[in-house]
Amino acid sequence: MEQDLEKAVQKLEQLGLFSFQSSLSIRCSDGTMLITRRERCSSKIGVRVSYWKRELKWEEGSWDLEIHARIYRQIPRAKVIAFLTPPNLMSLGLVTRGDQLPFRDRWSQQVARELAILRIHQWEKQQQKLFYRQLEEWNSILIPSLGLYILGRSYEEAVQKGATLEQGAKIALRALLFSGGSRQ
Repeated sequence: MEQDLEKAVQKLEQLGLFSFQSSLSIRCSDGTMLITRRERCSSKIGVRVSYWKRELKWEEGSWDLEIHARIYRQIPRAKVIAFLTPPNLMSLGLVTRGDQLPFRDRWSQQVARELAILRIHQWEKQQQKLFYRQLEEWNSILIPSLGLYILGRSYEEAVQKGATLEQGAKIALRALLFSGGSRQ
């Protein structure tokens, strides 16, 4: 399990999708999850913690560990959760309006069928409820000012979805630039 997490993080770093704010977790069978550490200087990339109850080891986990834990408690089908900060996708989300992104390639359009856009300015109780409710319906949520949450059945699926959306956003941004930068 630790090797899977390490492979996924390495792949995301190679693609430029994993920053110091990013996090990745994998659900384990015993009510625990393996999540990336807050401090990545240690020899181990992840820490194993319970997602049912808060424990001292939570302090070692990523800054959004509480969100990962709540997703695992509320959405049983979630096996892997990735929080990424893909720069092109976030930019595209900020320069477009509405709940659809203007992807030009068919692969991104296909993955975007499972993508919801949540435009929130502050993380308040009402927005949190909306976030978890939409995540139950959709497999990915983009919060343009924060990042991208992806649910997957495996880390390979989460990496593939993140890479596809980022590449599609890069193409769409270039298309917007060359068409005069009109907002949709």
